[in-house]
Amino acid sequence: MNKILILAMVTFTFPLAMMAQTAVKAYSILNGRVRIELPVEFRLKSPEKNNEAEWTDKKDSTLLLYHLSPDSITDNDIPAFIDDQIKLAKQDDKTFEYLDDGIYLQDGKNIGYLKYSSEESGRTYFNYIFFISVDNRLLGITFICFFDQRKTWEPIAD
Repeated sequence: MNKILILAMVTFTFPLAMMAQTAVKAYSILNGRVRIELPVEFRLKSPEKNNEAEWTDKKDSTLLLYHLSPDSITDNDIPAFIDDQIKLAKQDDKTFEYLDDGIYLQDGKNIGYLKYSSEESGRTYFNYIFFISVDNRLLGITFICFFDQRKTWEPIAD
């Protein structure tokens, strides 16, 4: 599952499971600057190191990871960044199939998102990537699951 993501932000809550009736657990990342909420069935797969970490469900079939890039980006740059990511993905990944993109506004911050499908090793994946500026650095949060699980996980990720 090859993913490119990057983003950054200030104290902000990333409510991965806000709309769902799923029990959640909160995690503080990036020295407390960001808080994410994940379904309790997720476990930390790789601890935070070098501004990135990874969680997975019990079956290792669903993955959430984040990466704080050293790249500089402002909140106002997020919409153009999403457009650039779509262009790059279309060029670099023959299996890329665009599904949706847009901007959420939360706590006065632009949160860009990109939804697409891709294939790897004969499997099709649903990819949902969020981008935000944190302290003028790009934070990317990527959610990946098997495409046939999209209907289950997409509402939770929203």
